[in-house]
Amino acid sequence: IFFVSNSKMFLVLSDVNLILKNITFKNAHDDMGGAIYSVDGCDIVDCTFINCSATEGGAVYNGRMYGCKFINCSAVEGGAIYSGTGYDCTFINCSAAKGGAIYFYGIFGIYNSCFENCHANDTAGAIHDVVGANEINNCTFTDCTAAEYAGAVYNGQAINSTFVNCTSGNGYAVKECSLFNCTFIDCTAGYTTALEVRLTKDDIAVNENTTINFVTVRQDDDSILNVIDGTVTVDVDGTVYTTDIVGGYGSYTLSNLSPS
Repeated sequence: IFFVSNSKMFLVLSDVNLILKNITFKNAHDDMGGAIYSVDGCDIVDCTFINCSATEGGAVYNGRMYGCKFINCSAVEGGAIYSGTGYDCTFINCSAAKGGAIYFYGIFGIYNSCFENCHANDTAGAIHDVVGANEINNCTFTDCTAAEYAGAVYNGQAINSTFVNCTSGNGYAVKECSLFNCTFIDCTAGYTTALEVRLTKDDIAVNENTTINFVTVRQDDDSILNVIDGTVTVDVDGTVYTTDIVGGYGSYTLSNLSPS
């Protein structure tokens, strides 16, 4: 099914079970959810959204997406999605002021998905998480950018994800994120580091030692993986520590930490 429209195509009210499958939406536009607005969240399976736009959620406002593709979607918040859960989705050339592809407001998540060339005019080239509790698992971010902060992700919990050539104007490929087993390749910033590591009082116990490990690599055009040496600065509550990266590896142990 192929829909072309200059207005919203589906308004899904509460207590309605709806599955949308194998539909292409093109040029849909509205204030909240350019193509789809769902009160309780509907299932959207193997659908494609092209050139959809809105103020919140260029393509979808609240939904559960499976195997969907979003191309050239735009909004003020959430270029493709404003709140919702996604599995095996692809986001290409999506843009917004905040959250070039996704703007999370509430507890949702995104899994096994790819983000390419997504951009934010302000913060979070790919994902902006308001509550900071959404899981971003096994995702790849390539060439995502932000004019201000967080070329790829602002807030949230990134797990087993890869960031390639993600940049921002004033700092960080990711900002204020929890990171677990993530890889950063060629991520840069305007005048500061590509990555900010932040420990909160929930991450540590009194007098506990915490070791932060750093691995730096560069992916060249000929696909040869080279290491980058340098210095990493760690800021803990205003106290600055530095450690050297040698051979692409480095670590720093913070001792006698207190969560107070």
